[in-house]
Amino acid sequence: MNNCQHNDTKTGTPYCYMGSVAEYPYTHENRAAHGSVTYRETCRACGARRQVNHNGVHRECSTWSMSAHDRQRHHADLVRAAIASINREMAAHGIEIDRLVRLPGYSSLTAWWSARVVLDGEARTYDRDQIVASESWSENTAEQRAVMRRLRECLDRHALTLSVEGDV
Repeated sequence: MNNCQHNDTKTGTPYCYMGSVAEYPYTHENRAAHGSVTYRETCRACGARRQVNHNGVHRECSTWSMSAHDRQRHHADLVRAAIASINREMAAHGIEIDRLVRLPGYSSLTAWWSARVVLDGEARTYDRDQIVASESWSENTAEQRAVMRRLRECLDRHALTLSVEGDV
């Protein structure tokens, strides 16, 4: 939404005027636009919305924003894409991320997740600290330690994208 110019919009059904929609200092009040109808404009490219008061040739607009539901859905789509990217990258090493869960109470972006990992047909759940520790476990082969290191690096690279509340 940040880079979108909102050039292609669709107009929702007008409803009765309910008051100013201006959000000073971002948009300015136009009292001539008050009194007739208000409608919602939606950007076809990014899905952002704003309210518009319209009275004859006069318009007053709110700022562009996404609804909480749309923002959540957009983040979930980004997380799913990141998981798909991680799985493509790790498939060569025999690892599949079956599920990622955000762990509450962590402040570091790289230390919040728990991953259900399918490795050699066996599913296990690890948090980041366990994966870091497994990189040096003596019972693991050098190859297994290297794979876990690659997994940690891959998840850390996607940490900003994956920093969304809830399970995916």
